[in-house]
Amino acid sequence: MGTIDLSPDGGSKRFGGRLGYDRYCEITVESIETHIAKDREELAKAQANGDQAKARHFASELEGLESYREHHPGDHKDPTSLEVHCDLNPDAPECRIYDD
Repeated sequence: MGTIDLSPDGGSKRFGGRLGYDRYCEITVESIETHIAKDREELAKAQANGDQAKARHFASELEGLESYREHHPGDHKDPTSLEVHCDLNPDAPECRIYDD
Protein backbone atom coordinates (compact mmCIF):
# COMPACT_ATOMS: atom_id res chain seq x y z
CA MET A 1 0.00 0.00 0.00
CA GLY A 2 1.46 3.36 -0.93
CA THR A 3 1.03 6.76 -2.44
CA ILE A 4 2.50 7.74 -5.76
CA ASP A 5 4.32 11.06 -5.28
CA LEU A 6 5.27 12.47 -8.67
CA SER A 7 3.82 15.94 -8.89
CA PRO A 8 6.04 19.00 -9.08
CA ASP A 9 4.38 20.60 -6.03
CA GLY A 10 5.09 17.59 -3.81
CA GLY A 11 1.50 16.33 -3.82
CA SER A 12 0.43 13.02 -5.18
CA LYS A 13 -0.40 12.50 -8.81
CA ARG A 14 -2.61 9.83 -10.19
CA PHE A 15 -1.56 8.97 -13.67
CA GLY A 16 -2.11 6.29 -16.22
CA GLY A 17 -4.25 5.42 -19.14
CA ARG A 18 -3.25 5.75 -22.74
CA LEU A 19 -5.30 8.92 -23.13
CA GLY A 20 -3.01 10.95 -20.90
CA TYR A 21 -5.79 12.23 -18.64
CA ASP A 22 -3.95 13.26 -15.48
CA ARG A 23 -5.35 14.56 -12.25
CA TYR A 24 -3.76 15.32 -8.92
CA CYS A 25 -5.06 13.42 -5.95
CA GLU A 26 -4.04 11.19 -3.11
CA ILE A 27 -4.49 7.53 -3.94
CA THR A 28 -3.85 4.54 -1.80
CA VAL A 29 -4.61 1.24 -3.47
CA GLU A 30 -3.86 -2.02 -1.74
CA SER A 31 -4.55 -4.48 -4.53
CA ILE A 32 -5.45 -4.70 -8.19
CA GLU A 33 -8.95 -5.77 -7.17
CA THR A 34 -9.37 -2.59 -5.10
CA HIS A 35 -8.01 -0.46 -7.94
CA ILE A 36 -10.44 -2.03 -10.41
CA ALA A 37 -13.36 -1.47 -8.02
CA LYS A 38 -12.39 2.19 -7.49
CA ASP A 39 -12.00 2.75 -11.23
CA ARG A 40 -15.43 1.20 -11.88
CA GLU A 41 -16.92 3.64 -9.36
CA GLU A 42 -15.14 6.58 -11.00
CA LEU A 43 -16.25 5.41 -14.44
CA ALA A 44 -19.88 5.23 -13.30
CA LYS A 45 -19.64 8.75 -11.81
CA ALA A 46 -18.07 10.15 -14.98
CA GLN A 47 -20.75 8.54 -17.15
CA ALA A 48 -23.51 9.83 -14.88
CA ASN A 49 -22.05 13.36 -15.05
CA GLY A 50 -21.58 13.20 -18.82
CA ASP A 51 -17.80 13.70 -18.51
CA GLN A 52 -16.71 11.81 -21.61
CA ALA A 53 -12.98 12.46 -21.18
CA LYS A 54 -12.94 10.97 -17.67
CA ALA A 55 -15.14 8.10 -18.78
CA ARG A 56 -12.75 7.25 -21.64
CA HIS A 57 -9.78 7.48 -19.28
CA PHE A 58 -11.27 5.14 -16.69
CA ALA A 59 -12.58 2.73 -19.35
CA SER A 60 -9.10 2.54 -20.85
CA GLU A 61 -7.47 2.09 -17.45
CA LEU A 62 -9.97 -0.62 -16.53
CA GLU A 63 -9.29 -2.45 -19.77
CA GLY A 64 -5.56 -2.47 -19.00
CA LEU A 65 -6.00 -3.51 -15.38
CA GLU A 66 -8.40 -6.31 -16.24
CA SER A 67 -6.05 -7.57 -18.94
CA TYR A 68 -3.13 -7.45 -16.49
CA ARG A 69 -5.16 -9.39 -13.92
CA GLU A 70 -5.98 -12.08 -16.52
CA HIS A 71 -2.28 -12.44 -17.44
CA HIS A 72 -1.16 -12.51 -13.77
CA PRO A 73 -3.90 -14.40 -11.88
CA GLY A 74 -1.82 -15.06 -8.74
CA ASP A 75 -0.53 -11.49 -8.45
CA HIS A 76 -2.79 -9.27 -6.35
CA LYS A 77 -0.53 -6.22 -6.04
CA ASP A 78 -1.62 -3.05 -7.77
CA PRO A 79 0.56 -2.74 -10.90
CA THR A 80 2.12 0.54 -11.93
CA SER A 81 1.01 2.15 -15.16
CA LEU A 82 4.34 1.07 -16.71
CA GLU A 83 3.71 -2.55 -15.73
CA VAL A 84 0.26 -2.43 -17.32
CA HIS A 85 1.63 -0.71 -20.43
CA CYS A 86 4.39 -3.31 -20.82
CA ASP A 87 1.94 -6.14 -20.27
CA LEU A 88 -0.15 -4.78 -23.15
CA ASN A 89 2.86 -3.78 -25.30
CA PRO A 90 5.77 -6.13 -24.53
CA ASP A 91 7.69 -5.07 -27.65
CA ALA A 92 7.63 -1.35 -26.82
CA PRO A 93 11.16 0.10 -26.47
CA GLU A 94 10.55 1.17 -22.86
CA CYS A 95 9.56 -2.41 -21.98
CA ARG A 96 12.56 -4.23 -23.35
CA ILE A 97 14.89 -5.94 -20.92
CA TYR A 98 18.51 -6.36 -21.88
CA ASP A 99 20.92 -8.87 -20.38
CA ASP A 100 24.40 -7.55 -19.78
